[in-house]
Amino acid sequence: KMSKLLSIIIPSYNMERYLRKCLSSICVADARLFDLLDIIVVNDGSTDSTSAIAHEFENRYPSVFRVIDKPNGHYGSCVNCGLAASTGRYVKILDADDSFDTENFARFLTDLQALSQNKQPADLVLSDSVFVNENDIVQESFSYPLSSKKELQVEEITSLPTLPAMPAFTYRRAIFEGLNYHQSEGIAYTDTEWLFLPMTRVNRAHYLPYPVYRYLKGRADQSTSLTASIRQVEMMRQTFESKVSEYNLNHATWSPHAQRYADRALAAESGGLYLLYLQCGCWRCRNELSSLDHLIASKLTNLKSRIGEEIYLSVGNRLRILYVKLCVNHPILRPFFSFALRLKRLLG
Repeated sequence: KMSKLLSIIIPSYNMERYLRKCLSSICVADARLFDLLDIIVVNDGSTDSTSAIAHEFENRYPSVFRVIDKPNGHYGSCVNCGLAASTGRYVKILDADDSFDTENFARFLTDLQALSQNKQPADLVLSDSVFVNENDIVQESFSYPLSSKKELQVEEITSLPTLPAMPAFTYRRAIFEGLNYHQSEGIAYTDTEWLFLPMTRVNRAHYLPYPVYRYLKGRADQSTSLTASIRQVEMMRQTFESKVSEYNLNHATWSPHAQRYADRALAAESGGLYLLYLQCGCWRCRNELSSLDHLIASKLTNLKSRIGEEIYLSVGNRLRILYVKLCVNHPILRPFFSFALRLKRLLG
């Protein structure tokens, strides 16, 4: 049996509208490269034809596609299930409403195969991505100011203006051995956990500077819309707290570069939480804000001064108002900025 290079986990819940395009985008023309794939579609108790579409591909390409039908347990349960079943040297997540640039994905597989054969293979491979709309037109491109000519240090990733998002990540599966990695189940927004604990095991990274992942943005029911984010902010809070727990339990055993990455990630995420609570309304969320204040003060004391550094309002060319940072450190300012953010949202 051929050794698999890359496992792709595809969490899928009621995705009949998008899944065929998603799975077709993986089907590269080069049969040799295609056979290196281990594609795991995890059907999360869908009530539409998601499972039937996935099984079509499994029947057509039985050596490449596998379908796991399971009761509904949300995104994290799909990742946990797919990771446990994966066999590839590397592992990547592809959401069922997204797709790959098929031509660039073939190039990616060729490059990944070469990287996997190094004496010290890359633990993490980063690649570019694009946002597309429902008409598959590119709206925004994401690339990183990293060198593609050499092995990267984690410090170079930690120092980026913005940390890479899930579409950029492909991990060497061996880093999960003994990690006891388990995504939160029963809630949304657990994809951020994929960018946290596994990164503490990364020592060697590589960057491939072309867009592989095509991220669909603009779906009305998409969990990343502001309306959904506000509605589900407590789920985001739960995943944040799970990372804080992991940090406090384990960070003393992490390498210095892993700690610095985790510090940056937690500071950025807590800033995002403060921003969402302000957008919800600081009076409506006063208990949640008070609880977050307490969590930061008791569990992440060393990070308080860094929270909100990545969220600012530009005034002219030079002035940046770090309004979330101000609100973290000066609660008296929260009503003013909360009102301003809600007014801005109402006015579009």
